[in-house]
Amino acid sequence: MGSDFQQKTKKTIVKYLDAKRVDLATVDLLTVLPTDLPRSFLASLEARCDVSGGMKMMAEVQGNTIRLRQGNSYVARLDNPPADLIAWVASAGGTGATIVHVHALSKKLEVSLW
Repeated sequence: MGSDFQQKTKKTIVKYLDAKRVDLATVDLLTVLPTDLPRSFLASLEARCDVSGGMKMMAEVQGNTIRLRQGNSYVARLDNPPADLIAWVASAGGTGATIVHVHALSKKLEVSLW
């Protein structure tokens, strides 16, 4: 009975898995594509300042780096950002940034730009 059962149900199991694989690849209204998510980067704190997750800041291009400022003071900078990111922020004349996570020991921030 065991080997007969496996042979008889093998085709239906394979068909079921193929159908579910197609369902996973089909885009619907609630599908989140990676291009829809904000890009995250690692930034270094510039000075002693009180930052926390969820803070909103302004990102500006200065030379080959992107600096983040809160009000009139610079808080952090992105070291070695990609060239396309520098071009994007420069063409926008600055953009918004949100702190995702603060790494207190290494004085680094995880920042998403929008």
